[in-house]
Amino acid sequence: MAYYTFCHEHRLLYDLFEKQRYNPLVRPVSNHSTPLFVQFSLAFQQLINIVNTADGNYEPSFMSNVVIYNTGLILWVPPAIYKSSCTIDVSFFPFDQQICEMKFGSWTYNPDELDFLDVNADLNDYRISQVWDIIDYETITKRINSDLGKHVEVVFRFVIRRKSLFYSSNLIIPCVLIALLSVTVFYLPADAGEKITLSISILFSINVFLLLVSKILPPSSTIPLISTYLLFTFILNIFTIFVTVILINWNFRTPRTHRMSKWFKIIFLKYLPRILLMERPDHTKRYQSAMERNNNYKQLDKQNFVSYSPKSFETQESEKSPPLESSPFFPADLVRRDSTAEDALNSINFIAHHLYEQDEYNAVREDWKYIASVFDRLQLYIFLLVTAIGSIATLMNAPYVFDFVDQKEIINTIIKRKNT
Repeated sequence: MAYYTFCHEHRLLYDLFEKQRYNPLVRPVSNHSTPLFVQFSLAFQQLINIVNTADGNYEPSFMSNVVIYNTGLILWVPPAIYKSSCTIDVSFFPFDQQICEMKFGSWTYNPDELDFLDVNADLNDYRISQVWDIIDYETITKRINSDLGKHVEVVFRFVIRRKSLFYSSNLIIPCVLIALLSVTVFYLPADAGEKITLSISILFSINVFLLLVSKILPPSSTIPLISTYLLFTFILNIFTIFVTVILINWNFRTPRTHRMSKWFKIIFLKYLPRILLMERPDHTKRYQSAMERNNNYKQLDKQNFVSYSPKSFETQESEKSPPLESSPFFPADLVRRDSTAEDALNSINFIAHHLYEQDEYNAVREDWKYIASVFDRLQLYIFLLVTAIGSIATLMNAPYVFDFVDQKEIINTIIKRKNT
């Protein structure tokens, strides 16, 4: 029985393809002017190729058999995976949404010889991706008239959206924390000597994140959203280092190297502390009151204690009487005792003058430190405000930030739409 069936099958193939010299280039239609309709789906016919292929492979990897029905229907389902190229706009990465197209058409037949039927993509066997979500899709049949003739293409257009949870937890949240950390540089005391170290360490960490983003994304003419935010943080940190250098310079200024101008005192010692709700400690106030008393004592010293100076003593004594000499009325030991008192008075006057200069030196130095502290607090508020506004304006500018995607519900909706 098997031999009998084999003989008839061999004779049928001989009559169809060898005896009549079958030409595979001739279309299987009864009339040459009748177009050949191909039922098109994601399982493609042999006459159809993908136009925008990415790997340059236009043929299936495995040549499967063709099923021929008695009605004339020919079914060929090759197990092939086609890779298509897609132009990606990374402006809002990682909250981007892309529109990708797969174009199919025949390069050798015009619409009068080979036409396409409108069908929908079958998502029953679709496996949910861990990187992209399918938002929507549509099928478009394009009939193009050009100088080279008529041309028909079937375009499957997919709207896909990137899953942003991975990038949010590994890129965006660390970047926001680093940006906030750069603000804390202004809360660190200038005397600690670690302001520049902390700023440069943050700058290095931002560079590491920039390198990671450049390796994740392909080269493009557009700047991604995450790169824009990192660049904003990078520039902000550069300004932080620049302002920190100025703060440290002010903090270590002395009266011997710099002179504080009057407007500088008015702005940073009078008005800005009130605006920033800063108040100098009580011991500083008492110190300033002591300095004011010293200024009053200085005037009193010029007026009342001038007679105790050696020159004034000699002048007054010379005007009243001749110099003292040893005599029965002024013994020699009394004259020597007066000279010792003059030396002691001069030494006390020198020590008092030295202490006054030291107090004045310390007062001016403390003023410079307080000015640096006021400017530090001012920059803390400014950079905190700029960082908050820049972070919100940059990250909230991206669409679909708070949109939740239920992939299973979308696929079920697409399948129901196809069935209807």
